[in-house]
Amino acid sequence: MWNNSLRVGLIGLAFLLLTGFTGERFLDGTDYKVIPNGKKSTTPTVIEFFSYGCSHCFSVEGDFEKWFEKKKDSVKVLRIPAAWNPRFEALARLYLALDEMGIAEAHSEAIFTAIHTEHRDLSSKTAQMEFLRGIGVDSERFGKLYDSPEVNERVEASIKALVKYRIGGVPAFVVNDLYFTDIGMGGQGAALFDVIDFLLAR
Repeated sequence: MWNNSLRVGLIGLAFLLLTGFTGERFLDGTDYKVIPNGKKSTTPTVIEFFSYGCSHCFSVEGDFEKWFEKKKDSVKVLRIPAAWNPRFEALARLYLALDEMGIAEAHSEAIFTAIHTEHRDLSSKTAQMEFLRGIGVDSERFGKLYDSPEVNERVEASIKALVKYRIGGVPAFVVNDLYFTDIGMGGQGAALFDVIDFLLAR
């Protein structure tokens, strides 16, 4: 009996040591990690790195939208499309050109669905213009913005951000310029956004 009590006590002590006596729900190195040389932003900020071509990004889109609706007035939320290679860059330009038009978020669900459910290839400007025309978007204006200086500059900024935060896969989230998490660490669905809320409150 005494041995069992001692064993339970030692397990409890080990848990306290692992959590640093904080009792925190999420742990550095397990659910998130601190960005080396990161400096906490003065404004609550979440950056999502994503791609329309990423099936995991598609899987978290619904939970992201629900979370965003609750947080949009209190948290600065930035979406940065990954542009690692020509295919990813084409899809990044799709998002960025629509964002310049102010309609990216309104059509993101339709784009994700077209790519991942309907298996449409939207990895070229021509295919994108045809698709957008079909859903009532001004494809001519989109086409002009696609290769515009504004979008070119944002593509370059995306590439620099991927390097700065050492993003090797998407979806990935940077919170307050200090913390990193993704579906491999924070989990999928609503659980991921519980981690993000925890980090925002730190």
